[in-house]
Amino acid sequence: MPETLEIQYPLRSGFIAALSRSLGGSLLLKTSKGVAINSRRLSPLLEKAEIEEKETITLNWVEGDVRFIIIAGAEEPTGDGKRHGRELHFSLVGATISYKRESECLEIVPTELTQLPPCPLGMTAWDHYSNLRVELDYGSLRFDAGHTNQLSRLIGAYCFNESSALMGSSICTSLLDDVLNVLWNWVDTSAPRVDGVNWASTLGRPSKCLSHEKVVRNFKHLIIPNERYFVDGVLLDYLRSDTMVLPPRIEQISYNNAESDSDFDSYPSEEESNEGGASESSFDWSFMEPFIVKIQETVARHRSVVPCVDGMFLDDAIWVSNKNIECTNAREVLLLLKSSTCWHDRGKSGVNVTFYPGIYFRGRLTLRCFIFEYELVSLEQLFVHENFGFKAKDAQSTVAALKQFTPRVSAVLKQMGIPGAVFDVTLSTQNVDVQLVNVYEFGALPNGLLLLEDVCHFYYTGVEEGIKPLDKADVTAVDSVLVALVGTQSSRLQKHSWCPEDVGNLKFSTSDDLIDYLRFQTSTPQ
Repeated sequence: MPETLEIQYPLRSGFIAALSRSLGGSLLLKTSKGVAINSRRLSPLLEKAEIEEKETITLNWVEGDVRFIIIAGAEEPTGDGKRHGRELHFSLVGATISYKRESECLEIVPTELTQLPPCPLGMTAWDHYSNLRVELDYGSLRFDAGHTNQLSRLIGAYCFNESSALMGSSICTSLLDDVLNVLWNWVDTSAPRVDGVNWASTLGRPSKCLSHEKVVRNFKHLIIPNERYFVDGVLLDYLRSDTMVLPPRIEQISYNNAESDSDFDSYPSEEESNEGGASESSFDWSFMEPFIVKIQETVARHRSVVPCVDGMFLDDAIWVSNKNIECTNAREVLLLLKSSTCWHDRGKSGVNVTFYPGIYFRGRLTLRCFIFEYELVSLEQLFVHENFGFKAKDAQSTVAALKQFTPRVSAVLKQMGIPGAVFDVTLSTQNVDVQLVNVYEFGALPNGLLLLEDVCHFYYTGVEEGIKPLDKADVTAVDSVLVALVGTQSSRLQKHSWCPEDVGNLKFSTSDDLIDYLRFQTSTPQ
């Protein structure tokens, strides 16, 4: 005769590991889109989960609906023996649980998400939760007779209530909570999402772990030369302003291959600027002099430069520079900075402008690479523009070159104790001579096509069907690493996104449509 056990409180994620170990067999945990989480990737998290002493349960079957409370973020111990929540992200996730002894597989599938406000500083996790007065059904389990006491003890050990919270250890956040917080946050598409959350703080790691100074010090043997200039005050206001009047005695932009009716004609020359009242006698341009000198010195040293603002390249404004990201004089740099809008909402009080030698970008591929747990997980190609002839099979040699190069970056990250980072590289069209441009911590860059949630998803999940149509693409060609190919500025301006032509040349109206396709149609090894 089946028995039913009502659950009075939400369950912590440790219940998943404990129930799986008690039942034995395998665990099939799915994301909110029904995609199986790679068991090989999940095992280390389950092994690290704090669980009570294992008690073997010989159930023939169990099924039901439960509600998990996911508490992700950092916590700070206090002198009273309690742990007070700090930057804790709370969510309640409804899930179905099913197990049959003949299959020896425990399956857990999320079905519903309820986002809760974060825990204020100085308040215990339980006080915060109880103050919210959540009125939800926490579910029940149904199972074959004779196991009520065993399951009651298991549930009691992992339920989240006042008694367990006061014990301290039961409210510690875990890596499993952090991962499930990401993989289960698509349950309810109408629920608000906070994109671009800095994983350094979410995972309790110190911020500024990859500051510019530390990158220069630790990666100096790998990184290409660069010059950095901090922009603030009047200069920052000028670069963000709508006026296109430029300082006098700025070199004229090169008009090679430019049409006579091109967009260059809309910008004033030195003479036109002076005629319009922007002469040196009517305006004090002294605030520009140090910045102009820095540009001129860098150009003189390298012949051309590629400007970048806090990790953001200015390719949304290359229409003012002959479709070229390289600049050969100060005027071109100023036009790019003033015409680009992608960086204007960054750094209200100041930004860092970095100048890279143009020779490292000329005629080369530029890619943004994502390392997670010291592995190369995914790539995003920058400066694609109108390169619609790219084929997925062509990515094989690119990925192979980057996989050969990545251990050099990972080795430095391991010495620093940082398992994940973002780094930019350039490489020749023959996929040789990889050059490291810069390294950033997760969350330091504005959202592009790939969000941090996507990186975590690509690492932990796998889809058996693979990329479709199968007769047009060999999914092994990309060696299980996602290569995201984007059209001109789709990651920022939502204009146009595309897939390689040998996966059907599928077209998407927005980058969100493309990434949704790639999330769940990309194969990774089990």
